[in-house]
Amino acid sequence: MQQSVIKSISRLQNSKVGNPRFHIEMEDGTKAATLSNAGWAYSIVPHAWEGKRCKYEIKEYKSGYRVFDSVEI
Repeated sequence: MQQSVIKSISRLQNSKVGNPRFHIEMEDGTKAATLSNAGWAYSIVPHAWEGKRCKYEIKEYKSGYRVFDSVEI
């Protein structure tokens, strides 16, 4: 797991089944979206999480698309 501070969180369009999605940018330059239909995305509170130190894991697909596999405050 990597560590950084959350710089910004923006809401994306919900997944096809209605689950929330977010784009998160870290101060270390890492940018990615939450995985579609990830249950942990329901715990994200953008205004409360921004500026907080967190641990995160990134999953990168062969196409180069990157998603957060987990983010823990």
